[in-house]
Amino acid sequence: MRELETRLGDMAKQALELLKTMEVVRMEANEARLAGTGVEPVERLLLHLIIEEEGAVRSVARNLATWQHLTCHQPESVE
Repeated sequence: MRELETRLGDMAKQALELLKTMEVVRMEANEARLAGTGVEPVERLLLHLIIEEEGAVRSVARNLATWQHLTCHQPESVE
């Protein structure tokens, strides 16, 4: 059970790191757009994909953290 708890915790951390990276890219692109710097079509497509997937990644991170919390609070089975 400890191994599962550790793996879930690691996956939750990775999902949060990915989410933070997505947020940074999105924020930097918005700053560039506001500064009047042109955004290339490929960059625009990437931003669109990031915005679409950001909610899903946030949900995955939340679910992984919940599962990790539940596994660390389960009593060890006594056999």
